[in-house]
Amino acid sequence: MGEARRKRLRFDQAARWFQGRQWVSEGRVDLLEKLVEEGFDLNTRDLFSESTLLHLAAWEEHDVAVQWLTSQGAVASLETRDKSGHTALMLAARSPGKKGGDCVKMLVEAGADWEATNLDGDTAEGLAGNPETKDFLANLRTAKEAQRLHQALPTVGAVDNHQERF
Repeated sequence: MGEARRKRLRFDQAARWFQGRQWVSEGRVDLLEKLVEEGFDLNTRDLFSESTLLHLAAWEEHDVAVQWLTSQGAVASLETRDKSGHTALMLAARSPGKKGGDCVKMLVEAGADWEATNLDGDTAEGLAGNPETKDFLANLRTAKEAQRLHQALPTVGAVDNHQERF
């Protein structure tokens, strides 16, 4: 493939990304569907911010767009980081609103790594701008720590062919 063709393909993807950005901001999932039908990759990153449409939807608290994007194959975007090292989950967590908290839950359910850190070493929990979101993420951490402790306990005795942990 020639250099001119590669540049044209990059330009086409960038133009489609900006269209997608506008439609995410407007909550126009119907138009995003058309972009996908035309071959747009939902995991395409902006050339400047290195963010994806999922980052934008999470930042702007567009829960419908977050749900749609994760259900349509934007799962690679779950771990994609922008220039600041933020994942979509971190951006949703920063939101002070209830819809941001809803986006956090959707992203975690879709498989986002809630223990990931940005370039400053902050996790989504540390960035949380809403007390309910912070509690939700803290509960995930506490549950994981409890599970680790439970698994680390020695296995003692057997009752009815089942191992009990104490």
